[in-house]
Amino acid sequence: MLAKSSKSRFAAIAIMALGVSTFMGTSAALATGVTVSGTVGACETPSTVTAAAVDFGTVPRDSIGSKNLTPAITNGKKADCSNKDSSVTAAIGTFTGEAGEFPAGSKVIVAIGALTGGAFPMTANVPSGAVNGSFGATVTLTLTD
Repeated sequence: MLAKSSKSRFAAIAIMALGVSTFMGTSAALATGVTVSGTVGACETPSTVTAAAVDFGTVPRDSIGSKNLTPAITNGKKADCSNKDSSVTAAIGTFTGEAGEFPAGSKVIVAIGALTGGAFPMTANVPSGAVNGSFGATVTLTLTD
């Protein structure tokens, strides 16, 4: 028994260490009795961002409608297989219909704020002199790894 003899216990440890060291420096393809799972090679993948369209519905004249644009980020992997820590910014690209940017006269002023609590706050400020009609804006999301 190993517990009764310190000599035998050290010999067993030395044999176990020898067994481990023989595997070091061998490739998975050449090692025998080793199962390789997953993929071998570079695991770099891009991050992605998606977001659902924001619908303000009907906003009365001389009032402000508020909604949140909530992006969903899927972090990719770096070349060393560690997770990327991606972030996203948002900016209004173009306006459609009766929308514009400040000052817009009789246009609906559409604005987007900074990311707060996982969402971008959006506002639609409808002036009292606004023309009846639809308004919209295209938001550009920029993903940074």
